[in-house]
Amino acid sequence: MARIATDELERLKGLDLVRLVESDGLVLKRIGKDLACACPFHEGDREPSLVVSPGSNLFHCFGCGVAAVARLFPSALRAELSVV
Repeated sequence: MARIATDELERLKGLDLVRLVESDGLVLKRIGKDLACACPFHEGDREPSLVVSPGSNLFHCFGCGVAAVARLFPSALRAELSVV
């Protein structure tokens, strides 16, 4: 397995999940220390079920179960698959 260059790892760590989510047109609402919005990975979401944790750069949907780190959000959204 190929190693990822250190500078590439640092760039990936620096991704801002909140900006990635908002750039896809999703509106985040503050809930405590986290943010939430309707999940783009499943239909019929009337209440915010996708929780974005800015501190850890993770997202998780309590409706469909999709969860991953920030760098996987765009590819998961494009592919519309559950990333665990």
